[in-house]
Amino acid sequence: GPQQMAFLREAGSERVIVALNCAENPARIELKLPPGCGSLVDLLNPPARFAAQKETCVLDVAPNWARILQCVS
Repeated sequence: GPQQMAFLREAGSERVIVALNCAENPARIELKLPPGCGSLVDLLNPPARFAAQKETCVLDVAPNWARILQCVS
C-alpha cells in the first residue's frame, strides 16, 4: 500500500497539515493547500518554511518521518 499520506486538521481559524512518510527512503510529497494558505511552517523542524505555488506545495519528507505544517497566510 501507499507509504506516504497527508491530512488536514482545522480548529477555528487554525489549520495544520500532517505529512507522513513511512518508507525507508526519502519521499517528495505534493500537497493541495486550502484557500488562503500562503505558506507552511514546519512545527517539528523550525524555522523550516515552505511557500505555496497556486495552492500547491511540494516538500521532501525524510524516511520514517513526518512534517507537522501550520498554514499561514
